[in-house]
Amino acid sequence: KSSFAEIISLDLEMQDLTEKQKTFVKNIYQSAKKSSELIKKLLQFSRAEDYGNQKFDLIDIINDSKEIMSHTTKNKSKIHFTTNLKDAFILGNISSIENAIINLIKNGIDAMNDNGSIYIDLTAEYLDTVPLNSIISTTPEGYYYKLEIKDEGSGISEEIMEIGRAS
Repeated sequence: KSSFAEIISLDLEMQDLTEKQKTFVKNIYQSAKKSSELIKKLLQFSRAEDYGNQKFDLIDIINDSKEIMSHTTKNKSKIHFTTNLKDAFILGNISSIENAIINLIKNGIDAMNDNGSIYIDLTAEYLDTVPLNSIISTTPEGYYYKLEIKDEGSGISEEIMEIGRAS
């Protein structure tokens, strides 16, 4: 289906529009396309129809989360994502992983009062046998993905940390 703005933009040369008006129509069309893509991603994120594990690329989920959250920062906070990996396939629950990433980004934005930078870094690291729980089991040695999300916020005050320790 074609949107009204798309129909108008396809026929700009035939219209008696000024250059400024043509620019406005093009901007409306581009904004509508971006909004449509964002809505699709938000709907995908909000669906919780499959709680099972699926194979997916963590890089795609990070990029989607970054895009969703970049629209909420009022352009004051910057979200930076770096990785040296071309893909990072994992087995897990997509909604849970994306929700966790979005919540960490949101917490960082809140901690900075919507002004500063969030840094997301994804690497692959080789780990020797690591205890998961010193009584039960260990993680087999091999390559694992390491996802770090940092912000420039002030951190949790010592007073709040003491309240958390007391409870």
